[in-house]
Amino acid sequence: MKKMAILHSADFKYISMGGVTEYVEKIIIQNKDYEIDVYGVSNPGDFELGKRYIREVGGVKYNFIALTDKVQYPISWHYFIAMIKQIKLFNKYDIIYAQRVEYVLPFIFSPIKKKTLFAIHGSGLYGKEKNGSKFNNLINLKIEKVGIRISKMTIVLLNREEYGVPYYRKSNPRYADKIQYSKVPIDTKNFKKYEKKQARQELGIELEKTVIVYFGRIQDHPKRVFLFPEIIQKIKKQGKDICLYMIGDGESLEIMKKKVESLKLEDNIIFLGRLQHGETLSKYICAADATMVLSVFEGICMSALESIACGIPVIATDVGDIHDYIKNGNNGWIIKNESNQQIVEDTVNIICKIAEGEKVKMNDDYMNYDSERVVKELFQLIEEKIN
Repeated sequence: MKKMAILHSADFKYISMGGVTEYVEKIIIQNKDYEIDVYGVSNPGDFELGKRYIREVGGVKYNFIALTDKVQYPISWHYFIAMIKQIKLFNKYDIIYAQRVEYVLPFIFSPIKKKTLFAIHGSGLYGKEKNGSKFNNLINLKIEKVGIRISKMTIVLLNREEYGVPYYRKSNPRYADKIQYSKVPIDTKNFKKYEKKQARQELGIELEKTVIVYFGRIQDHPKRVFLFPEIIQKIKKQGKDICLYMIGDGESLEIMKKKVESLKLEDNIIFLGRLQHGETLSKYICAADATMVLSVFEGICMSALESIACGIPVIATDVGDIHDYIKNGNNGWIIKNESNQQIVEDTVNIICKIAEGEKVKMNDDYMNYDSERVVKELFQLIEEKIN
């Protein structure tokens, strides 16, 4: 069986949770052709560095090797140094799939680079939004250009004209044939529809209440979660019986709780903590009238797709590839990604209309992102372009 190394600075349990980890998990679960070794990061003492451990995700076994146990920010830098020190580990693989562009750079002077590909989960053009720095943005773009040049293939998980595949092919014309689009896979078996009335009864949610759900990292940048209390307060002042369930954790959680307490919104904004993918999470989504994604930037935005897979519409800023599967009146509502104040006003107006009975049409476009289909297409692309 062929061997693939996946380079991802996480441990799938505690470190660097989020969309990239979910992406790697789907590859492991749906892969049929490769023995997969994941080179990750360990909390100090959890794993012996460099040693192979058999682990499992979704009932599928894979090999886990921790390269470093230095988890301080930025983890990527510690991971990069560890890669250089242990570069010989990668000689035995048929494919090396890096989840950050800088993880192909150690192979720049090695024949191994012909076996490498890397994923662009969020365009280097996001650098300014992420860091507020033109210098950091410039560095990100320079690193991407080097990575595209030396690797055998670049997988861009965005198709948006401004900063997805079209942008990368236009800005790297010499290597345009190496730049390929791949969708982000979602688990349509875990995220599925439950009847709203039944879900609310099982979860103890009042049937007549307007319910909004947010699930993901509780982090103000880029998720804009600090806008949520203001939105809920304005809706409450209009006499609407509103409740926001926030599912997840993150660096802004404690500040959020204090904001909610200071505005006396404890009965209107409920923190549920992090829920594993499965029946309980899907039932909370299905109990909602809509979910919210008000991010400054996103990639494909898995939580929006997962919400639609549950049959629930999304209120979203126009970020990433969201406009590929949400149109106003179809699967949700799209808000211009402009000033915070305008986003607050637009979101309040939409939720008030939902409270008054406004509906949207739902469709099954999310099946284009079904993990089994997407991972199969990814490996077909790998076989065609690399092997």
